[in-house]
Parts: sequence; structure tokens; C-alpha cells
Amino acid sequence: MNIRIWHNGAMDQWRWTLTDRNLNMESGQRPDLREALNDIANTIEYLIDKNAELPLYLNHDSIGIGDTHQ
Repeated sequence: MNIRIWHNGAMDQWRWTLTDRNLNMESGQRPDLREALNDIANTIEYLIDKNAELPLYLNHDSIGIGDTHQ
């Protein structure tokens, strides 16, 4: 899984995308970081239940937190 989290300053929203190894993509946004992280955790649990399998590995190099200047 590839998870990207960033803050959009213009919208004051934490935004995220999650892509699994089959290139299925989920995304979301919340003004509160903890709520965004909970959404991510819930989405991962849903995908695990849906696919009945765990991710192969977590690539720490692909975890990024940034700020957009939109």
C-alpha cells in the first residue's frame, strides 16, 4: 500500500490518498489530522476485510507528509 498525506493550506484540510498493489485508490480529507488518520486506518481495515489479505509490506520510503501551497 502507498499512503500519501498532505495539508492543503488554502482549504485548511488534511488530504490523503491510499493505493493498494492492484492500483485501487481511496482518498479523503478532514480538517483534523487525527480524524484523517482514523479514516485511513478504517479504510485499510476495510480493504483487508474485503480482500481477506494483509499488505505484503510497508515501504517506509514512500510515506510522505508535505504541504501544498494552493
